[in-house]
Amino acid sequence: MSSLQNLQNLQKKVPLLISVIFSLSIVAATVYRLYNSDRFQTPVVGVFLIFLYLVWLLIESRVAITELKKDSTNIDKGTLEMYAFGRFATVMASLIVAPSITLNLVEHLICLALFVCGIIFRLYAINILGKFYSHRVRITNDHKIISHGPYSFIRHPAYIGMIVGHLGFVLFFFNWVALSIYLCFFIPTIIHRILVEEKILFMLPGYKEYATKRKRIIPFVW
Repeated sequence: MSSLQNLQNLQKKVPLLISVIFSLSIVAATVYRLYNSDRFQTPVVGVFLIFLYLVWLLIESRVAITELKKDSTNIDKGTLEMYAFGRFATVMASLIVAPSITLNLVEHLICLALFVCGIIFRLYAINILGKFYSHRVRITNDHKIISHGPYSFIRHPAYIGMIVGHLGFVLFFFNWVALSIYLCFFIPTIIHRILVEEKILFMLPGYKEYATKRKRIIPFVW
């Protein structure tokens, strides 16, 4: 097997490897936080939030498994790895760094609700996109524009769900390090990924017309 084929096979496995490593890291960080009880306010709600995060990773790992059967792509430009690292750094900083402020139970429940709403919206958007959703940027031979559901008013609703969900997670375990990583690194990687995606999407017939009537992730803004 040539080095190119080895590289292509590795590329297919990366999304699944990221899911596994991410899940194990979250479990380890949770154990660490429980051991350092002063870093875990409202532990029951906190553990439930982390459990939901792991369930979310498990659900999306099905997409990572489908990547094993897909052709390699060179149009992703490394955005998957950048985006995954930003997400990893945000979550790990949230779990490991001591809280900067103390939240009460009601405030924690609001953060939990924000997380749940973001993830539900993301999974709904992914479900609407169906077979055209991929962890790597790619175009299929039968690719078509999806313009119903959340795609009727915004072009990248799955990323909105990702942003809102992680905002709830960061606020729940609030510390300035995690918030800084979220705002200064994770959000920019999402924006960069969207711009890379759209360079390809604009090649699809009708996408330019579709895009002129809808903003990317913030209605009426961008």
